[in-house]
Amino acid sequence: MKKTNIKRTVDQSEIEKFEKMAHEWWDINGSFRPLHRMNPVRINYIKDAISKFKISLSEAKILDVGCGGGLISLPLAKLCKNVTAIDASSKNIEIAKIQAKKESAKLKLLNATTSEMLKKRTKYDVIISLEVIEHVADYKAFLEELTILTHQDSIIIISTINRSFKSLLQAKMFAEYVARMLPIGTHDFDKFLKPKEIQDTMATLGWKMLDIAGVKMKLDGSWYMSNDTGVNYIATFKRKK
Repeated sequence: MKKTNIKRTVDQSEIEKFEKMAHEWWDINGSFRPLHRMNPVRINYIKDAISKFKISLSEAKILDVGCGGGLISLPLAKLCKNVTAIDASSKNIEIAKIQAKKESAKLKLLNATTSEMLKKRTKYDVIISLEVIEHVADYKAFLEELTILTHQDSIIIISTINRSFKSLLQAKMFAEYVARMLPIGTHDFDKFLKPKEIQDTMATLGWKMLDIAGVKMKLDGSWYMSNDTGVNYIATFKRKK
């Protein structure tokens, strides 16, 4: 694959938005409460996806892109000994480092973007990017950068929010304006992505979507996997042979 002219994917306004909430990453009743409640099903999905492709969970070289305060990468580091987590926000990484020390979680935490990681020429077995792609400046360039960070037998796991009438009502209007589960302005509906948009872009980069599942919230605030991808969904990609 051609490795020149990689576009900048960072949206500075999105970084500033999340830096204002950085102190709340590990407050289970704060702005990131939905992610804390979603974490068990996300971790289980990742473990299952890795095992399906006969990749050793403990030995896998994993990259968590857009790790925030480390909500996914810290628990993963207790299962895997080679986890690297990156975020474009230095505040997020500092919060993650503090929490990692509290939990004695051993992983590499870097204030870096995917563009900067390309310079290291490191290839990863598993790349995870959860609830991130809807915040980047150019999602196609972002997916291209993720591809360059993998090898032939890697998998990429992405979760995001569908751009649908249902997600407009639930993930935007209800979550931000009615239930106040998220600060107003957390999401830009126009940056939500339909599964086919990601699938088609990944196909042009040499990937096949092998699995997709909806992630839905129960009335009690817990989350579960579903066939309904109308709002939140998570998908696994493997290189085409």
